[in-house]
Amino acid sequence: MKEKKSGLKRRLAAYFGVSFLLPAAGAFYLLYHFVASEFGIEVRERSVAVEKMIQNRTKSAVNRINKAVDTIYSKGEFTALLYSFRKDTMDYADWVEFGTELSGSSSVDDVVIYDEKGIIVTSRLQKANYGIEDKKSLNISEGQPYFSVIEIDGKERLLLMAPKFHTLPGNRVLKLCAGIFFDDELISFGGLYDKTYVRLKIGDKEYSDLPEGALLLADAGKAGGSPESLSAKAKVSKAESDFVVKEVFKSESLEGVPVRMDLIYSIEPLKRISRSLYVVALLLILSGIVFSVIFGLMISRPFTRRLEELLRAMRLAASGETKNVQLNFKTGDDFETISGTFNRLVEDIAVQQKKLIEAERIRTWQDIARKMAHEIKNPLSPIRVSAETLMKAFRKKPEGFEKILEESTSVISEEVQRIRKIVDEFVEFARLPAPKKTLGDLNRVIEQASSLYRGMENIKIELQPGEVRRFFFDPDQITRVVHNLLKNAVEAFSGAGEIVIETAERASFEEPVAVVTVTDNGPGITDEVKSRLFTPYLTTKKDGSGLGLNICRRIVMEHGGSIELDNKPGTGTKITFTLPLKEETEEIES
Repeated sequence: MKEKKSGLKRRLAAYFGVSFLLPAAGAFYLLYHFVASEFGIEVRERSVAVEKMIQNRTKSAVNRINKAVDTIYSKGEFTALLYSFRKDTMDYADWVEFGTELSGSSSVDDVVIYDEKGIIVTSRLQKANYGIEDKKSLNISEGQPYFSVIEIDGKERLLLMAPKFHTLPGNRVLKLCAGIFFDDELISFGGLYDKTYVRLKIGDKEYSDLPEGALLLADAGKAGGSPESLSAKAKVSKAESDFVVKEVFKSESLEGVPVRMDLIYSIEPLKRISRSLYVVALLLILSGIVFSVIFGLMISRPFTRRLEELLRAMRLAASGETKNVQLNFKTGDDFETISGTFNRLVEDIAVQQKKLIEAERIRTWQDIARKMAHEIKNPLSPIRVSAETLMKAFRKKPEGFEKILEESTSVISEEVQRIRKIVDEFVEFARLPAPKKTLGDLNRVIEQASSLYRGMENIKIELQPGEVRRFFFDPDQITRVVHNLLKNAVEAFSGAGEIVIETAERASFEEPVAVVTVTDNGPGITDEVKSRLFTPYLTTKKDGSGLGLNICRRIVMEHGGSIELDNKPGTGTKITFTLPLKEETEEIES
């Protein structure tokens, strides 16, 4: 008998695979976040380093500007300006180019001189504004560097300015301010690290060294805070698709224009590492799962094999089979204990079965003997009466004695024949041999058994064979069962009738079975007869023996099957019997 393969082995293998997958996924998750954390730490360290470098460069630039201012102070041209300013005879137009001259000779980008009212005396970059009052200059403090924003050719430029005051009699003051362009200086920090860029925001305008076409969609990361992810798209290169932005510088110009500098880090290195991690992790996880599954199958194989053997033995025991179902696990563990307990249980079941079978056999034979005595007693009465009548007639020898003799001997002969029939059927029932099972085709056996009835007038027999595998059964005995069932159905018809024979295969708890159903549209039987249907010598037919269905039941049960009747008086009878689909010997290997 083929057993359904247990899914325990597959489940154990799956559990081993999952038990490796979860820790591996957790380890990958932690490793990825460790790498991302290290990347964030590196970004913060670089940002802090750039902030310090900006501070140092700013100090260095201010020192250079202060030296330039000292140089300007020592020039004779500036002394002449002071003299003209002191005499109050200065014409601002005479000094328009003075700022340009001073810038060129002092290696600065601009020199601006204001008076105490904020009027521009001279400026290299603001020539057109000479003689005009600039009130914002009143906010300049002596010795305090400041930023100034000036528009040149449509571009906002950032100047780092350093002021120096010169006080004249009468509380008059000249403010000498020299400066250099500092925006290019800030943007140059982007080249310090690979894949690192700078964005300088002056007012509402931005300047950066990002690849052409790069578009930053949002800002994140305040000065002193942690860098955060920032979506970005590059038209030139897909590699520059994601950035991290960190604010490293923030100030405000003399004109009140906000100035901000951001370091923009490409996370492409992190993405490359992540992709490598993904590939390595995927390979490790897949190989680990395969190894775990193979290892799980190897470990679970002896365990599941014993469980499958135990399950198979339990199914056989549940179906009533107690021979050749002993287990012999010499494993020295719980399986050996289980097998010993199971073997003792099977032995107890076998003993109880024998007792039950013996008791049932005794009860059955007692019942049959009682019924048989009753059946034999019935013809004995007519025999006794006929013999007594014949004896009286013989003594008196009346007229017509020959007729009385003939009638009496005829009755005695008929009743003796009836007793012989009862005895013959009883012998046939008692001598019913054990099934001689061979591998056969149930549908073919049924077709051959029903062929004797398909030619009968007014009787229609329809076969509806289903898919039933070949299995072990006694074809002669099953033929007899089908013959008895068809004979009963045909004899129940008062005229025309129809019989349908169906076969199918059905799963059950113990084992799959073949199901045979014989349905007729005859008168059916009453509920009272149905309740005693398998009682020996019970019959509703004049010449019936009452053992036909008992023979059918015994054959089916000795095959390990069952038989039952479903009846609706007036609409027909349906008898169903099942046979276990045994395809192999029932030995259990320990």
